[in-house]
This record gives sequence, structure tokens and C-alpha cells, in this order.
Amino acid sequence: MHLDQYVYFALYSKETTADAMTARLGLTPDGTSVRGSEFPEHDVPRHHRWVVECRDPDLPVDEQMERVLGRLLIYRDEIAALAAQLAKEEGEDGGAVLQVVREYRNSATEVATHGWLVSTEMLRFLVDTGADLAVDEYDFTGPEGEAGV
Repeated sequence: MHLDQYVYFALYSKETTADAMTARLGLTPDGTSVRGSEFPEHDVPRHHRWVVECRDPDLPVDEQMERVLGRLLIYRDEIAALAAQLAKEEGEDGGAVLQVVREYRNSATEVATHGWLVSTEMLRFLVDTGADLAVDEYDFTGPEGEAGV
């Protein structure tokens, strides 16, 4: 079994563009998406997204989260204010999320999986920014790579 995992923090909005979020925060994201744009590998995005991520395959999830957090902490107040504004103005269509994605796949090499921890500092950051924590785990180890339950 092979495990791919990564972590990202995103601000999202139907109205406020990622460029506007960047200008307000003064922090350049690792990635953005534009609402309604098309990506060949993805569905059409429902929101503008401003994303800071860690995709280091050698790090467990909690260390990836700490790397993302380390980049965001000095912008905590600005991120919290923007996330609150987006949530207030747009309800469920605006806000912040810390996303953890883990994908299990068949492989000739067994990979040990590790548990992960959400640090107190990360929890404070999530509370301050009003961000949800979402964890997606996909098991593609079933027959012919079909997603398992």
C-alpha cells in the first residue's frame, strides 16, 4: 500500500478573488483557483481559493500542518479578519479551511502509516481564523484501484 498525503490552508469566497486576498494579506499563496475556471484534472471550482500548502511526501501530516502554520502565524490577525469578513458576508460560501488529504494506493512496497496530532497552537489558529478542519481519506487499494469504503 502507498500513502500520499498533503495539507493546505485555504481562504475561499464566491465574490473575493484570490488576488484581492493576496493584496489584503500581503502574503503570496502557493496556489490559487478562480471561481468558474476549468482545470482538466478537476471539476469547475465553485469558489475563488487562496492556498498555502505543504506536499512534502517525507513528512507526516502533523509536521506538514506545522509547516503551513509556521508560514501563517505572523499573518494570524489579518487572516482571521479576512476569514471572518468572508464568512459574515457570504455565509457558507466564504471562510477558511485547513484541509488534510490522505490517499491510500496499491503498491509493490508497503508504506507504514502514522497517526497525526493537531497541536494546541494549530487549534488556536483555527479558532482565531474561524477555519474548519476537514480530513479526506481515500482508499484506492480495492480491486483495480477502485475507491474503497
